[in-house]
Parts: sequence; structure tokens; C-alpha cells
Amino acid sequence: MPLKPPPPLDVPINPVFTALPLDCALSRLVVDGPAVDQGFAVARERVAQAVGHPAVADDPGLVAGLWLYVDELEPAHAAIQDLGTPTGAFWHAVIHRRGADFDNARYWYRKAAGHPAMDRMDLTGGGAGSGTAVAAYDAETFVRGVENAYGRGDNDDPALQSVQNKEWKALFGWCLTEAGRASPPELGTGG
Repeated sequence: MPLKPPPPLDVPINPVFTALPLDCALSRLVVDGPAVDQGFAVARERVAQAVGHPAVADDPGLVAGLWLYVDELEPAHAAIQDLGTPTGAFWHAVIHRRGADFDNARYWYRKAAGHPAMDRMDLTGGGAGSGTAVAAYDAETFVRGVENAYGRGDNDDPALQSVQNKEWKALFGWCLTEAGRASPPELGTGG
């Protein structure tokens, strides 16, 4: 199921998902340079527009998630560099894992332990459409799997990519939910 950003977040974010659907994004476990296909180029332009939109610009989690969606680690890292929350730690972990900095990723995953988005991950499996749970999300096992795949030159392991996409979707979805809960600043009644 695609993510459906609530208003007013839908206006800047939906064009990103239109340009690059989730099943095409996050296609590499480790980012070793910009993705070169046209879908990523258009989506990067849409992300640059989205992160400048007032509904998104002041939310570091949304900004980081959008940049990660198009494999741009540096602006994602800059967005959450000073975010000293479990959400910041979780995004940090993802960024460092995708940058092949596996020990640092483990450190950040430990700091993010218990983040509510981890419970949102739908890790079903057991055959197409069976709906049986494979296992609960385990960040350490996931990092080890990515590290091993990367070490053997397999940067597009389908099972690990599936977990990566579910992880991103859960964390970004949580950020969308939290952003939707934020109250707009109260306007004064004037004098």
C-alpha cells in the first residue's frame, strides 16, 4: 500500500512518489553514488522542491526521509545531524547503513531501540500472500545481512531490499503521522 501523506503534506510529497514509486526507490542496499536512471533524476528534482515547501522544510525527519528515498545521503544526514531524538537516531542508523558505515549504523540503531516505527514494520512472508510473520524486525540482524551481502558484492539482494523498503516506509510513515498531529501555531486575535 502506498503512503498517503495528509494535507498539507500531500501537495509537496505526492509528486515525489509519482515520479518514483516505492517499489523503484531505495533499490540499492548501499549507496555508492547517485542513481543514474531518469526516474531518480526527476524524483530528486521533486524532493528538492518538496523539502523547500513550508509544510516539510521544518521537519528534519521528513526532509531526511525524502532525501534517502532518492539515495542522497549527504543532505539526509545534514537534515538530522542535530536531531537528538529517537527519530533522529533511527534516520542516522539508516543513513550510515546505506553508506556502508555498518559499525556506526549499529551504534545509531541501539540509540533508536524501541522507536514506535519499528513496531509498524510489516515483515510478513512465508510465500506470496500468506500473511505469516517471518520474524520481528531486528536491526542488528538486518545490518549484518546488508554488510554480508555488500561484502560479497550483492548490493541488490531482494529479501534485504524488501526489509529496507519496509523500514523506510514505517519510519517515514511514522514521521508523516507525527507531522500531521502537530498543531499549527495559534494566531493572535489582533489588538
